[in-house]
Amino acid sequence: GDRFKPSVTLLDQAREAWAQQFASVSSSSRSFLNKEVAACLDRLSIAYDVEALTEDGMHRIDMLVRGRIDDGGERLLAIECDGPT
Repeated sequence: GDRFKPSVTLLDQAREAWAQQFASVSSSSRSFLNKEVAACLDRLSIAYDVEALTEDGMHRIDMLVRGRIDDGGERLLAIECDGPT
């Protein structure tokens, strides 16, 4: 039936507010589990990005591992650490 259909302007404002929220988040709020996973990656000499944004800028990933594949392309591995803080 009748569904709310937000205007383009409202969607743009929501995206901007969402992006500003991400800009204000500090990586110092990382959980113990998050830090432990990062330490394991460090011990394995696996490079990763911390608090990486998705391509659309709408989500933040705890850790992002980038790897090369045989054809020269890139494979991405997103790691989310959800657990006790």
